[in-house]
Amino acid sequence: MGKWDWDILGYTGMDWDKLGGTGGRKSGGFGGENGAWRGLVCTGLYWDILEKLGYTGRDWFVLVYTGIYWQGLGWGILWGGMGLGGPGAVQCPWGCPQLSLCPQPCPQDVSKLSPNCPRAVPMSPGMSPSCPQIPSHVPKLSPGCPHVPSDVPKLSPDPQPCPHAVPGVSPTVPVSPELRPFQALPFSSLGAEPFALGGHPGVALAQPAAGACALLEWDQLGGSFRAQRVINGSSPVACHPVPLGDTLLLVVAQLGGGSWVWRRSGGPGSAFVRHQALGAGRLRRPHAVAAARLAGHLYLGVADSSKGGTSTVFRWASGGFYPHQALRPWQRDTHLEFLELGGRPALVLCGAARRPLVYRWSGDAFAPHTDIPHVPDAYAAKHFRLRGSVFLCLTRFLGDAKVMRWEGSMFREVQQVPARGSLVFQPLLLAGHRYVLLGNDFAPSRVFRLGAGGRLEPAQDLPAPTPRAFVPVAVGHRHFLVASSFKGATQIYAHVTEDVGT
Repeated sequence: MGKWDWDILGYTGMDWDKLGGTGGRKSGGFGGENGAWRGLVCTGLYWDILEKLGYTGRDWFVLVYTGIYWQGLGWGILWGGMGLGGPGAVQCPWGCPQLSLCPQPCPQDVSKLSPNCPRAVPMSPGMSPSCPQIPSHVPKLSPGCPHVPSDVPKLSPDPQPCPHAVPGVSPTVPVSPELRPFQALPFSSLGAEPFALGGHPGVALAQPAAGACALLEWDQLGGSFRAQRVINGSSPVACHPVPLGDTLLLVVAQLGGGSWVWRRSGGPGSAFVRHQALGAGRLRRPHAVAAARLAGHLYLGVADSSKGGTSTVFRWASGGFYPHQALRPWQRDTHLEFLELGGRPALVLCGAARRPLVYRWSGDAFAPHTDIPHVPDAYAAKHFRLRGSVFLCLTRFLGDAKVMRWEGSMFREVQQVPARGSLVFQPLLLAGHRYVLLGNDFAPSRVFRLGAGGRLEPAQDLPAPTPRAFVPVAVGHRHFLVASSFKGATQIYAHVTEDVGT
């Protein structure tokens, strides 16, 4: 039964006392009691003619059609079933009489109904023996139109909201999801990356001020999150987890002391050991890390923000990551994003010196394809897919954020979103809801719902100070959002759904 538009029957209580309300252009009503029908209520605007009577059960009764235009009716009344038949039909409590949505033939011996007003089918002696008899406990019906009791509300031919008196059903939007503060962690963080290993979800946090990488995991006994420092480093700006079988690799990109790959072979609580140096002599000022599987191989991309640095794509081979391709040099790149465009792997590279550049996979390497116009200083790019289309969320520290859509050969602007010092524009899926979060340094961060055509609809403001990453985490049936903060406490929000009709 619809939550907002009542197609056939209104809610009538446990004992089906009376009809509370219906909607739709072809809706009627009825009065009844538990176990017996009192009759059907005539509620149409124009009575014309009834062409045929349905037969679906043991007891013949009365049939009413109450739409605006009479074009024929093939409904029958089935005594003692459950629910309304037909595809997508709603379910009624057991023991409630039901209507069949399937057209039924009319026995030839059944008396014709008056074209002026539907009448009850009489129990004449000449009725065919094949027609079932009306049991004695069924009340006698008037030969004319059934009388409408005064306590039955008048029905509208237009769709109506559910009455307020219906228990457990809201007349408006039934639920309202929102993010509420759940926990604050007493440290700042720059990056946050989710992972799952052995069915255990977690988040890797980069803490450049503390010189560490921490793993954020759920404490079942405490009912909260706890962060354990696992690696000490020198100003790590990215701690990127890469699950590899039953092993967890942690790529630590640092501003000093070189970048490294660490390995944990045991379960949660096991120590990390240094596995290899990453791009010795190639990475001067790493800024962002991303990983993807292409053509069956694992690749790692590192954006280098140094004026003389070169962003590099590494490939996993022989137990380590080794340089595979050098991207554009000397561009002070700040972010890269792996995605798929037109069925082919692609890469979007953002930097402060020029417009974002789109690379497409050529079979063994990335080749420059096009750039993205009108966004000369994009800081980061994040993508999402909607109904087969690829969208890109581009954020800028100075200027508004933009949503772009791939049009076959290039990205075109869909929407411009006001931003105030934004370094993160993150699409994500949280508890089955699709959101896009815009982090602002000089204004409250904003949560958008994803609407039709990839357009963003404002949902709520989020008091997250200087956010740098938003990560969803699911713990059983509970859902959380981790917001890293560069200058304040790392915040965790709980995703709650509240019934606004109560």
